[in-house]
Amino acid sequence: MVYIKSDSEQTMLLPTNLKDAIPSDHLCFLIEDVVGQLNFKGFDKEVEGPGNPTYHPRIMLKIILNGVCERVTSTRKLEKLTVENIVFKYLSENLNPDFHTIAMFRKNNSKLIKESFLKTVEIAKRIGIINLNKLYLDGIKVKANASKNKSFSKEEIEFLSNFVDKHLAEMDKVDKEEDKKYKNSNGEPRIPEHLKNKRKLKDKINKMLENMDRAKEQLDRAKEKIKTDKDNVNLTDMDSKIMRMKRGVHFEQAYNCQLLVEGKGEIIVGNSISNAPVDTRQTKPTMEKFKKEQKESLEGKEIFQDNGYSSSETAEYYAKQGAIAYIPDKTTAKELHGKSEKISRFHYDNFKLDFKKIK
Repeated sequence: MVYIKSDSEQTMLLPTNLKDAIPSDHLCFLIEDVVGQLNFKGFDKEVEGPGNPTYHPRIMLKIILNGVCERVTSTRKLEKLTVENIVFKYLSENLNPDFHTIAMFRKNNSKLIKESFLKTVEIAKRIGIINLNKLYLDGIKVKANASKNKSFSKEEIEFLSNFVDKHLAEMDKVDKEEDKKYKNSNGEPRIPEHLKNKRKLKDKINKMLENMDRAKEQLDRAKEKIKTDKDNVNLTDMDSKIMRMKRGVHFEQAYNCQLLVEGKGEIIVGNSISNAPVDTRQTKPTMEKFKKEQKESLEGKEIFQDNGYSSSETAEYYAKQGAIAYIPDKTTAKELHGKSEKISRFHYDNFKLDFKKIK
């Protein structure tokens, strides 16, 4: 420790080591432990040789992982925090990578980042800060980077595709006529003498041809996609779907993300993503992914989900897995919220589900 006098001649006690200024139970030490156990041999081979030294992935990973825990996704903010925030300064080992470097690392090393998250759960399980006997599953709709106005039905895609085909055919015809007229040897139409100074015209034509080719490619992919989806297809992001967002009644082009949280440390231990607008059939894929990644069985585990997952398919899955699931149906959920309604005599709550007879 050192003593430093301020302008007001008051004595301040400051740590000589950044680690001394951080509480011993801070999450950053778990992140440091996780990253320290990862294998970076492949990276070392990749970057060896001449050139300026690069930031070690250990440093970049610690910055990104702590950013996720602090809900900081902006790489510009992460760069700023490595200068101003003592925890980020400690994890970045007093270095200050710029936002572009952080962004490029995050983009090019998604596999390594995923591995580190799985390692986090493994270590947390080993030191006893999580409990996988109680699990909570819920879904959240995440808006896709695509406008819902660019979603088209099968009929609309067919119309647009035919229009583009016809337009491209007409453009090819014009190209051939101009080739014949201007005798262009390299296949590019020669601009007449009086238009040579108008370079913008040529640029505009080339850009239009380029955009038309891209549009044709997108529409061809959309036609294939709609054969299996049998629904609207978005030309910007063909895997996303129009979904009703949870908070409100509006619809957006989105994805359905499933998060599985354990009951002790409230740490995310599993996840999955789909373009299904509802949660009804998301239980099995999410749980199967969890079992594979965490090498866990569902036998005897207590699992809590909301009524959006209620279905005979989900009940049958958990029965076969030996799990204890708590999932209210819509009627029960209304009762729990004080909105009870009269249950019909033919409601499935009045019948016993026999899994042996389910085909």
